[in-house]
Amino acid sequence: MPVEINTATLPCMMENLGSLMRSRETCGEGKDIVTIGHRFAFIAGVLSILFHAGGAKASPAGQETVPHASYHPAENAVEKALDFILVAADNDLRINRFILDSNGAAKKYREFRRYFTDAYLNSARIVERRLLNSECGGKYIIGEICGYNASALNCAQSDSELGYFFSTETTSASQATILVAWGGNSTPTGRYRMVLLAGMWVVDGVDCIKIGTNFNFH
Repeated sequence: MPVEINTATLPCMMENLGSLMRSRETCGEGKDIVTIGHRFAFIAGVLSILFHAGGAKASPAGQETVPHASYHPAENAVEKALDFILVAADNDLRINRFILDSNGAAKKYREFRRYFTDAYLNSARIVERRLLNSECGGKYIIGEICGYNASALNCAQSDSELGYFFSTETTSASQATILVAWGGNSTPTGRYRMVLLAGMWVVDGVDCIKIGTNFNFH
């Protein structure tokens, strides 16, 4: 069955995730074009800094449930790791293409694999292939919306102009569940499972709450 996206609940709209540009005109902000390399230069110098463990709350007996009365900018190590991945994907459309393997992007941009588990990537790509087959006969068509017409990472068709805000629900030494909102008092757009692999926090599952789809999140 095709995955239906309730576009009325999305924080903002993008013309086409597969396109090299997005129009803020649909968001009431005037036109703006974001190209692949735009704002990407800052990434290289800080890749390793934000992903190392340490600082996230943990319980020796297992997972600890953390209250989330409000959302805040990234504070602990796992929240900072997720924030970095989300912002990097906003600034570089190659990351979203890699996640979905759009037009063979999985091989072309394999350097982004380190930020995600195979289980998450496989789940997102299954959805993409299913929609591509049902909507466009298995091939991308220029000018047509083919595949998953939203980000399988930030759960929307645009990025947050205010940045991302976090509330850690549960955490242990090697796993955490985090709610993400687009404002301190906003409702969450997604729930994320992060796992610690080789000293780095990576995305293992995404539950897109407002869209109603999830990727390796059960």
